[in-house]
Amino acid sequence: MTPRSGRRAAADSGSTALTAVLEIAALLVVSVAGVVAVADLAVTSAQARAAADASALAAVATSPLLAAPGGGGEAAAVAAARSTASRNGATLAATDLQRWPLRIHLEVTVTPRTPWLRRIVGPMTAGATAAVRPRAAGSH
Repeated sequence: MTPRSGRRAAADSGSTALTAVLEIAALLVVSVAGVVAVADLAVTSAQARAAADASALAAVATSPLLAAPGGGGEAAAVAAARSTASRNGATLAATDLQRWPLRIHLEVTVTPRTPWLRRIVGPMTAGATAAVRPRAAGSH
């Protein structure tokens, strides 16, 4: 074995080791990105559900059937839902208000925080319904 061939073998061995390290590093980066994406989707989904629930309850609470007279009517219920959704990081997408029995169904959208995930998945939608059920006469 000449000194030159020994250097070549060492260079080949070193480049193979470097390639293996870079491949492992790339796999780790992709794995971390996947974990972050799954976590972001879980958080966004939970945030959308919570915002939808809170918004539906806020809309029912300010409904003209439950609120004090002069409270603003259906517009106040939708405004309360929109405000509550916004405070919870969501956007009110749709509302459906039924007067009696009082039932409000709405949908909110929440956008994931991770920019590349936002481009792939887009906003997540969640719906919620809140209702007031009339009591039968004489029941307490």
